[in-house]
Amino acid sequence: MQNATLNQLSEQIHKTCKEKGFYDKPSELGTQLMLITSELGEALEAARKGYWSATHSPNAALSIEDEEKFKEYYQIHIKGRYEEEIADAIIRLLDHAGYMEIDVNAHVLAKMRYNAMRPYKHGKEF
Repeated sequence: MQNATLNQLSEQIHKTCKEKGFYDKPSELGTQLMLITSELGEALEAARKGYWSATHSPNAALSIEDEEKFKEYYQIHIKGRYEEEIADAIIRLLDHAGYMEIDVNAHVLAKMRYNAMRPYKHGKEF
């Protein structure tokens, strides 16, 4: 799925989540949003502990063809690291967008265009 649009990623992520049983029961909006938030909390904790995978590229992991070797590399060098938790938050957001049938591409592009027209710090102190 290299070079996929946000909408394509959203659709694939949501499809996988459904296949893995995360939608066997109706999913509550508040629960989905808190699961997204919890991933950001996990990213903060990884950063606080100094757990970074920056020295081990996910591209190196992706280049490993053998599934068991990929899994071993991932678990040693990427699992539980800050970057993985950020990816988890993005995946949960895109899953949520897929569930809600949100056109993520259009909304992100519209928001970016709007933000470009806003004043410095959006007129706020911070």
